[in-house]
Amino acid sequence: GYKIGWIAVRASEVDSVVESLPVLNSQRQSWSDGISRAYSAETEERLVFFTPAIDGWVLVVGAALLGEGTEESLAGLRSLVCTLSAKFGEAQAFGSHRVVDYHHWIQAKSGSCIRCFSFSDQGVSDEGGHTPAEKSFEWEKLESFDWSPNESDVMTVAGVWSVDPTQLEARSEPLGPGVLATLTSMP
Repeated sequence: GYKIGWIAVRASEVDSVVESLPVLNSQRQSWSDGISRAYSAETEERLVFFTPAIDGWVLVVGAALLGEGTEESLAGLRSLVCTLSAKFGEAQAFGSHRVVDYHHWIQAKSGSCIRCFSFSDQGVSDEGGHTPAEKSFEWEKLESFDWSPNESDVMTVAGVWSVDPTQLEARSEPLGPGVLATLTSMP
């Protein structure tokens, strides 16, 4: 969850999500090895780990999905999330990197972007109305920088919309293998 980007796709089968993205070298991987490799990969490697379904959501995790805080990288993530939501009904993207103070969350349903927010030193992008998950945030203080989103806020939104990845270790049921692959391109 922290210092990484991920996409949540409403799906019950990991293979259907893998087949929907431009990937190479896909291979089954244990949860711990897949996450470890996705975290340690450099952004340009585009290595991503597809989790098995968790409460009806497949997560795609990797540094390549974090974005760079630029309008261009946010537009690419937004496009990808909208494309996935057109096929699966709903998809979301999240990113959090406290060192560079960059955070984003995007939600799309049936191919349309419902919410797209990002905060970085490049600026703020705020599209769509605030969702119930965001109501407690101090939006009126954002412009004066008396408040800014942090990684905890990203996890709060993720937990309400789909899955908070920081809560996965507390689960009692075992999480099966996922798929490790190289993402060949971003939209």
